[in-house]
Amino acid sequence: MILAQTAPLLAPDTGDANLVGRCVLPKLLEDARVAVDIDNAMLLGAQAEWLVSRGAFATAQADLRLALRVFPCALPTLGPVLVAAARHLDASELEGVAGLAERSLAESDNEANRATLLLVRAVVAARTGRGAEAGVAALEAAGLAERNGWPLFAARALEVAGRIETAREFYARCGASAGVARCGGAAISVTAGPADSLLSAREMEVARLVALGLTNKVISERLAVGMKTVEKHMASIFRKLDVTSRVHVAAYVLEQAPGGEAGAAASS
Repeated sequence: MILAQTAPLLAPDTGDANLVGRCVLPKLLEDARVAVDIDNAMLLGAQAEWLVSRGAFATAQADLRLALRVFPCALPTLGPVLVAAARHLDASELEGVAGLAERSLAESDNEANRATLLLVRAVVAARTGRGAEAGVAALEAAGLAERNGWPLFAARALEVAGRIETAREFYARCGASAGVARCGGAAISVTAGPADSLLSAREMEVARLVALGLTNKVISERLAVGMKTVEKHMASIFRKLDVTSRVHVAAYVLEQAPGGEAGAAASS
């Protein structure tokens, strides 16, 4: 079931047409459509993303409406279902989706759940013409996703926020070829400006590891320094770049190193 709930979310961006067939057994889908519980709702929500990518829009919408039947109240863990519903249901249904997301968000103290529910808020806002609100919510979702080691989710949120170049780099880091193509395909060409000199050599080294999605603990182990030293570097990086999120540090690194220096840091 875990594979079946995950593969349809990965397949559209990775371009792996065989992934869903290998992981989603037809019997699972048949059962999910007959008796919708929380697990089956997650499966149907994920499957809807795959169906849309294959052009089966009506079937995807039908599955999403089935999945939403498990929402008699707020259910923070079902954020991914609401993300799919916000993206693919009709405009007339968005108010109900948004209401479920906001009630679930109010009851969630888990960063992973909050990230998905904030993305619901962003998608609904984008589809209803509230671009500024969509950008704020999507960037917050991207920051939470990046902090929890979810670069593919961060890429999707950044795309909703309109940060297309950064989203493309995140997709590329995940091997998500379809996501890269959707965001323009070609590698970014950036002319580095005076910001290059903002960070010291050590701070830039830490920032590059942040861009790879590493936590402070892993960075301290990689550099053979204490956690407090890494935290001191991070505080200095945030202050110098005037940012408040690790995802923005990663975006800075990617802009300064379009040729792949972040990738070079991973192999060193």
